Amino acid sequence: MKELSVATSNLTLIPLGDGSVRGMVEVVLVLSESVYTVTEEGEIGQDRQCETLRFMATPDGLRGVAGSFVEWADDMEAFAAKHTRVSAMADAMTRLRTARDRLDTANAVHAAAIKEEGSP
Repeated sequence: MKELSVATSNLTLIPLGDGSVRGMVEVVLVLSESVYTVTEEGEIGQDRQCETLRFMATPDGLRGVAGSFVEWADDMEAFAAKHTRVSAMADAMTRLRTARDRLDTANAVHAAAIKEEGSP
């Protein structure tokens, strides 16, 4: 999986026909990922391979993308919190089953002891 290594930007002013300018942001993302090779000796080697992704965006477009990133981060935090609660409930149910099993075993031992005491 590619990993984000560097995020940077370049600011550009584009002249328009009416004499005004339009601001654009060039976003530069450097991504890297592990590349594995096998040597002639049969050993596994690892290296990093990089690639650059560039795109232009208006300030409003960039704010829209940034808003999506914030939304995705919020969604992930809510998902993780929900998962934590579900895991905690599953753990509690496991502990309850374990306690019930121990109680059933203790009751069976107690019943066997009473039966043994009452037998001639």
